[in-house]
Amino acid sequence: MIDSLYEKLYQHFWEIHLQKPDLDSNLYQSSSNPLNNPLDVVKNKVKQALEVDEEVVDFPSVKGPDLIVDIKRVWESKKNKFSSIKQVSDRVFEKLQTDDDLLQLVEIKQAGIFINFNLKDFYIEQFLNNWLQDKPSKKLIVDYASPNVAKQMSVWHLRSSVIGQSLANIHQLLGWDVLRWNYIWDWGTPFGKLIFAFEKFYQWFETQDSTLEFFLKKWGSGDMLIKNFVSSPIDVMADLYAVFRLLPFEDKDIKAREYFALLDKWDERIVYIWKVFRHLSIEKYKQVFQKLGIEFDLWWWEAFAQEYVDEILKILDDLGYIVHSQGALVVYFKKEGNSRIPQKWWVSRADKDVEVMLLRKQDGTTLYATRDLATLWLRLTKLKADKILYVVWAEQSLHFQLLFALAKKVWWIDKVYVEHVEFGLMLMGWEKMSSRKGNVVYLEDLINTLERNILEEFKNKIDEETASKLAVASLVFNDLKSDRIKNIDFDPQKIVKLNGDTGTYVLYWYVRLKNLLMKLNPSQDIDLSHLSEVEKGLIKKVSFVEEILARASRLNKPHLVAQFLLELIKEFNSWYSNSPKIVEMELEVQKSKYVFLQTLHQGFLRLMQALNLPIVTKM
Repeated sequence: MIDSLYEKLYQHFWEIHLQKPDLDSNLYQSSSNPLNNPLDVVKNKVKQALEVDEEVVDFPSVKGPDLIVDIKRVWESKKNKFSSIKQVSDRVFEKLQTDDDLLQLVEIKQAGIFINFNLKDFYIEQFLNNWLQDKPSKKLIVDYASPNVAKQMSVWHLRSSVIGQSLANIHQLLGWDVLRWNYIWDWGTPFGKLIFAFEKFYQWFETQDSTLEFFLKKWGSGDMLIKNFVSSPIDVMADLYAVFRLLPFEDKDIKAREYFALLDKWDERIVYIWKVFRHLSIEKYKQVFQKLGIEFDLWWWEAFAQEYVDEILKILDDLGYIVHSQGALVVYFKKEGNSRIPQKWWVSRADKDVEVMLLRKQDGTTLYATRDLATLWLRLTKLKADKILYVVWAEQSLHFQLLFALAKKVWWIDKVYVEHVEFGLMLMGWEKMSSRKGNVVYLEDLINTLERNILEEFKNKIDEETASKLAVASLVFNDLKSDRIKNIDFDPQKIVKLNGDTGTYVLYWYVRLKNLLMKLNPSQDIDLSHLSEVEKGLIKKVSFVEEILARASRLNKPHLVAQFLLELIKEFNSWYSNSPKIVEMELEVQKSKYVFLQTLHQGFLRLMQALNLPIVTKM
């Protein structure tokens, strides 16, 4: 029967080719022009003066000074030279007062043990005159999204997609060459189950199971199933997973493993059906990602890594890390504190301090851990990344601990920054979503629902294109405004509100700023004499954008960018509410205000780009 199914699919889809990327070509997107500003000068001068390597200039936790020197951090590094923290503060103040170049940029004040900086007008002028600068680039690979072939994308995929895209954007803005990688899950025993269920559906059989009968009536069998599969492939494939669990065959799990073994051996018929599943799934995923404004540089599938598995297993075996256990291949790890140390000798699995990584099963098939090792090896050796981020939910933390620990022993990944960027769950009513409970929300349905809600909220005020962008902005900002490690509750009604910390709120104030800017004649003249202290303060805040991006990149936490954007918007909102009409001011004053608003606009755009928020021009 599998031959007949293969022939029917071939009639509809013909040849499907897997486009393998050329690993020897440059797959990275070139970096953007990173911004440079005098804040870097201030920070570096303080480090040089105090003879410290770490960053000791920070933002104050309360309103007052523009910047502070973290005396506590200086004291921690110099306890052997000073008897008290006050003595450190006195020495820092004395030392900084001797730097004339620094004193051009900042006014330095001492208050007890605290050293405060207030930024001078010369700092603002230097910032406005040195907006764009080139910096040397490094290479970053971000692995995110990673939907499972033949399944609909749900809100579970949203967090990885949104966080990963933002981290890629942030690094690119800072001068990194970035490779956005969607590592498609398209291999393993589930595909044996899927193909077996498809075969049985195609073949008519008697069943007394009313649930299974429901699926038969929904999709039919034989030619009717093929017709429905051609028109609604993802829906049919998603149901096939449920069908497999209901099939009345005692040997179905054995058959599923046999089919995957055939796939693993590249059987022509099974591989072709798998290619059809994969091709149709990716075409659908691309439509959803396009709505979210997400584009990947590489759709590199799990099955491709399979080609390198034998080479990886040989490397590990030659080094003595693989244990042959009843026909399977495993690696044992010993727990030492929070670390996992791969072992070159056999240890008892009964030992509570032992973890096991299975690399090849008894039937010769491999697991995702094996393929992850192969993929990491490719990223390190072929693509020569300087930094690799895996944006995957927190429950996979042990998998990545073992993966990195083994790679560190074999490939010296200490020379490369590799991190599991974990994140919490997206909840509904503070409950975990699950297919069993029936509260799973599919991503495309969610976007469409939000678009309808927004059109209703702004009835007759916005068009469908704007509604679509507001829906995406609402989803993205709702996710990124909180620390990624936290669970977030999803409420489709709250996230589209104009009042509150929402994507709609952000875009509304961006449009306000853009419209105000368009009413003025462009000017490049820098004249601070017509700017208020509030306006100068907002320019200073924009000068901190690069520092915020840098911190977000170091910690891999986009919420730092989102929170800073909210602060900037709220201060602009306050200024806007209390400012006289600029268009009624004298021309010279308008020119000065234009430079202020243009600087603010560039800051807004840069932060929104970092978060991957869409741009709207009217609301």
